[in-house]
Amino acid sequence: KRLIEIAEKDLGDVIYIPRLNYYFGTPIKGLGWGAIQDKIPRFFKKEYLSFSDKIHDFTDIKNNSKIYHINNSEEGFIHFAYQTVDQLINKINRYTTIEAKNQYEGKKKPLKSLFKLFFQMIKVFVSMFFIKKGFKDKRKGLELSLIMSFYRLLTTMKYRLMNQYHTENYGIEIEK
Repeated sequence: KRLIEIAEKDLGDVIYIPRLNYYFGTPIKGLGWGAIQDKIPRFFKKEYLSFSDKIHDFTDIKNNSKIYHINNSEEGFIHFAYQTVDQLINKINRYTTIEAKNQYEGKKKPLKSLFKLFFQMIKVFVSMFFIKKGFKDKRKGLELSLIMSFYRLLTTMKYRLMNQYHTENYGIEIEK
């Protein structure tokens, strides 16, 4: 009903909708994953938004777009981010490979120095757990903050190997 109202009143070209993320069956409050913290464009006029192959920055919104934000978490949609540990590991493996390929292909800037990698991992953890209030999610907030910090390490490791062996399929080259 809310989206019909927004469309009928022409309130926006691109509408950001709250995403209620669930982690192993529990709604997330903080981490930048809380419903109002994590709004994404899911309702839009085709000519105002396009998609890329990037993982977390996958939308390109035209500059002249009229943006509208739904700010009521009850009007959001439910997203079961991770239901099992296997699903979490598989998704992280898939996403870090895509991000490493984007870095290898020059679409995204890699973290080349060990210092920058370490600093980025600490920054991700501090941002998610403290600044974005992941501590409100207790143990699950700690787990996700650590996992997303580790995500940066995995992406960098995969990029380094692609760069070292001059191919996205470095595993084949290592076996030779």
